[in-house]
Amino acid sequence: MRFVGCYIDKKKRDLPVMAGSGSMSIPKCYRLCRAKRYAYFGVQYSKECWCGNSYGKYGKRSKSECRMKCSVKSPPSADRAGETASTPLDCQLEDDQEYHSVGWNGKCSRAIDGNTNQNYGKKSCTHTRTATGAWWQARTSRRARITSVRIYNRRDCCANRLRNFVIKVDGRVCASYRSSRAFSVRTFRCNAVGRTVRIQTRNRVPLTLCEVQVFGRYAKGRSRSRTPGMRFVGCYIDKKKRDLPVMAGSGSMSIPKCYRLCRAKRYAYFGVQYSKECWCGNSYGKYGKRSKSECRMKCSGKKSTFCGSSWRNSIYTTGLPARRRPRVSRLPLSRCSQHSVGWNGKCSRAIDGNTKPKLWKEILHPHPHCDRRLVAGEDKQTCQNHIRQNLQQAGLLRQQTQELCDQGRRSSVRVLPLVESVLCEDVQVQRSWSHSPHPDEESSTADSVRSTSVRTLCRTHSKAVTR
Repeated sequence: MRFVGCYIDKKKRDLPVMAGSGSMSIPKCYRLCRAKRYAYFGVQYSKECWCGNSYGKYGKRSKSECRMKCSVKSPPSADRAGETASTPLDCQLEDDQEYHSVGWNGKCSRAIDGNTNQNYGKKSCTHTRTATGAWWQARTSRRARITSVRIYNRRDCCANRLRNFVIKVDGRVCASYRSSRAFSVRTFRCNAVGRTVRIQTRNRVPLTLCEVQVFGRYAKGRSRSRTPGMRFVGCYIDKKKRDLPVMAGSGSMSIPKCYRLCRAKRYAYFGVQYSKECWCGNSYGKYGKRSKSECRMKCSGKKSTFCGSSWRNSIYTTGLPARRRPRVSRLPLSRCSQHSVGWNGKCSRAIDGNTKPKLWKEILHPHPHCDRRLVAGEDKQTCQNHIRQNLQQAGLLRQQTQELCDQGRRSSVRVLPLVESVLCEDVQVQRSWSHSPHPDEESSTADSVRSTSVRTLCRTHSKAVTR
């Protein structure tokens, strides 16, 4: 609760909803309008309470023009200088508990309505059902150092019910009372830090309180936020290809709920749309920004706040950094090793940066019988078998044989300095033209399979080393 100012009103009301009239105080009007989920409330003419979600259409006036005393006095100030009453207190009686409930229509709000009348018939006192440990609680608007709690007991009857009880702040006992004598009004020293003040009986009796006043100082610094890092960005257009691509939830929706859903998924931004939808993402705004007035549909889970509109996102930050894809680069390798070395296939060849298909000189390793003059048919056959074996081990006997033979056939340069012929026989090669590495061999029948007979020239040993 925060005072905004003194504003003019007319027959067509600035705050359109009347929440109450008669015995009125500022805390009472606050509770009435807050219960109706309105953002603003105003007290007028000593006894009227008005609520609304906007104000000021008739203009502002000086505070001196709003000086009519409330029909019910607000709680008095604290006993010592520097202390203020921590009002208003938000009543939090849990009606769904079996014994912690309302009896004889003694609503919990009566203990903080500013009315200190101690006669139950004047409708100023609370009343629970009979129970051991019956309790009443309320809380301050923010975290405070509570120094004392003043309790007004019932006087018209049954004052002895309030003879054995404890006072707790955020679940910790800060004061207690046990006596054979009842009291009328008593102030209890507390000295605790927190928000929730609870009064709980230790006997099996109904709990009746006619007024509770809490004194102290608000704690320095801001209280811990339930939505750290959340900040409103603006109202943005959405389309079928979503601006925020991940839907986190739908149905009963509020801004804090969507915040938690998207933050749990580690997204940097979230947006509420169409009253009930929650969307998450790491970027926004690709369809443009609009005025906040276009994002005024009330949230389905909290009617006092707005959750976008049709194809409009109310976008907020979650406080987390936007996730970016990690940059991946090729890591250099060195100091290689392998099981063994065969046919001079060193391990360093796998990391030498050469990704081109192997040429004849790299595939057909020299053999003792191929590295000198061929003197007999037996040596010639051994050389051929060696070449064929190398091709089989490289997995290139069929397709690459044709490609490499074509390469040698089109060039005037000999493929091997010591071997003029690769295979001294006809080789049937099945090759798919769509996989040919030579652009000049591509054709419109790229997916067809073609059979080619390649005959290579077999020279005699007398020309094996001649150039």
